Amino acid sequence: MNEAITNALKYAFTTDTNNEIRISMYSKPDGKIELAIADNGKGMPADFRQSRSNSLGIKLMRGLTGDIGGEFNITGTQGTLITVIFTNDPIIQQVKKIVAAGAAT
Repeated sequence: MNEAITNALKYAFTTDTNNEIRISMYSKPDGKIELAIADNGKGMPADFRQSRSNSLGIKLMRGLTGDIGGEFNITGTQGTLITVIFTNDPIIQQVKKIVAAGAAT
């Protein structure tokens, strides 16, 4: 998430008004979790291909997603959408408990 948000702040926006970054996470019907980070910025170049990208940030996001056995995707010509889909395993459940406990304080 940090890399996606940082990239949006650095590259997505060309004006100082109506800039949005949306973050969502939900359980899919198949039991997997989808994390989505979207912005309403200028989007990716028309010739962008994530599989061929040499960007350190995209390599980092792809690598970390692979570390948790997830699926990484990045798209967008009118804004950018980054999704990470991963299984709902016990480690994720523990992280959710920690986050919920922190939000309650």
